[in-house]
Amino acid sequence: MHESIAKAQVKGMFRVANDILDSYNTRAKKRNGQGVRFTRKRMTAYVSNIFEMYGDLLLYNKVEKRKSSWHFNSLNLSINPDPECFVELGVLHCIISERVISRYVRSGKVPYHHYSSKCYLHEHFLQRIFQRASALHQKSIKNELVSISLWLSQEYSPTTEPIQKLYFVSDKHVVVMTYHLDREIYIFNTILKKDMFTTKQEQKFSEAYSALNESEGEFIYRNEAGDVHLGFSSRDDVTHDEIVNNTTFFNPD
Repeated sequence: MHESIAKAQVKGMFRVANDILDSYNTRAKKRNGQGVRFTRKRMTAYVSNIFEMYGDLLLYNKVEKRKSSWHFNSLNLSINPDPECFVELGVLHCIISERVISRYVRSGKVPYHHYSSKCYLHEHFLQRIFQRASALHQKSIKNELVSISLWLSQEYSPTTEPIQKLYFVSDKHVVVMTYHLDREIYIFNTILKKDMFTTKQEQKFSEAYSALNESEGEFIYRNEAGDVHLGFSSRDDVTHDEIVNNTTFFNPD
């Protein structure tokens, strides 16, 4: 896929998400002050609207139902369609999390919670996904984004280097990230397809791939110095506590 087409697809993806959000906000404003009671149907629709809004930007979502009533807790991880522009870093999109606790509506507590993470996607990264991954593979990359973000939140200890390069090696590609000490953020920069490696890249990641073959995990983390760490597997589930209790990585807004 040509780069210009990939750029257009990324812009279109963000435009669709924002159009759905604007439409939802318009409907919500019309209902404001009308004393509309939150029923089971309306609460379910409310959460469905959140998931629908993100479309292709939705990375993970789940709804946990309570055993003793119709109430539920929902959780999602998504790419924020609204960009943040850092002059020295470019246009970035934050990975965010949202929770809805339906029983809080009637108890007078705040039912909706929004969290911004320390992980960002560079627009270049998103363009490379469209260029270098099939539609089916793009879905699996979403799982990788969640898995890597959670691994970072629990396992990675930044050094004192101003900019630290991180590589996450999997069977088909390498995800390249940087940690920026001054802003304390991680950025997904680009993705390298294994079958498109240059000779230099093959040499650079040969040790990591050897370790991956011997590992039971699906990823190997490699730093810029060439140190290869133990592998880890992709995540199929995210717990509420991982988000709520890790307020240094997931910041409540």
